[in-house]
Amino acid sequence: MDREILKDNKELSYARMQYNLGMDYLTGNDVEKNYKKAVECFTKSAEKGFPMALNQLGKCYYKGLGIERNEQKAVECFIKATEQGNLDAYENLGKHYYCMAINNKDAKKQEQYYEKSLEYFLHVKQPSTSNIKNIIQCYKKIINLYEKENIKVEEILTNAFKFDSPEILLNVGEYFEYGYKVTINLKRALEFYKKATEYSKGINEAYYTMLYFCLKYKDEIENSDVVIQKYVNEIYEERKSDIFLRMPEENI
Repeated sequence: MDREILKDNKELSYARMQYNLGMDYLTGNDVEKNYKKAVECFTKSAEKGFPMALNQLGKCYYKGLGIERNEQKAVECFIKATEQGNLDAYENLGKHYYCMAINNKDAKKQEQYYEKSLEYFLHVKQPSTSNIKNIIQCYKKIINLYEKENIKVEEILTNAFKFDSPEILLNVGEYFEYGYKVTINLKRALEFYKKATEYSKGINEAYYTMLYFCLKYKDEIENSDVVIQKYVNEIYEERKSDIFLRMPEENI
């Protein structure tokens, strides 16, 4: 085997080992929790370019765990991690700029930070639950900034289709359905609601929203009867199972 390949594999194994050890110290898994040692391990791993270590080192800098708090160094670590495709780092940068926006009183800087935040969040198809509200808030703030530029607002909202989060998809679908700061576009609203059902876990708000939407705009939706029946059947099957599970055995 080529010596360079052997060297690369050895360094990768070392970086991964240091990262895993750092996570053990960070979480107290099989060892006593020690943030300082965690930082040392993440640093050794990050020096080899291991993206997950760069992200974790950035979080330690950001929170001041085992090392003096330094937002600038944290951001530098996150950016280096994103350059290697680490999605958690994209999300951390999105959250960072969101916090910068809400804590800044300068309107122009707020605008820049919200846009920067959304730019990073858009790389993450399935954001963490804690960031979903932040993303929805980003859309509200940015759309308010561009409320007189209808085409720009539509472009910003359409980009949300990249997300696989039902909550975000439903929220943006409502913008198109009710024409909130954008021209009413029922076709686009339907696309967002439909995708929300596809990424929902079980029958929930997305299904009922989709069903109500189809009933409300029945005459404007192609094959609406088929679509409506599909969602009625799916909801019925799910709820039927719930009913049977709750019934006493003698009634089944």
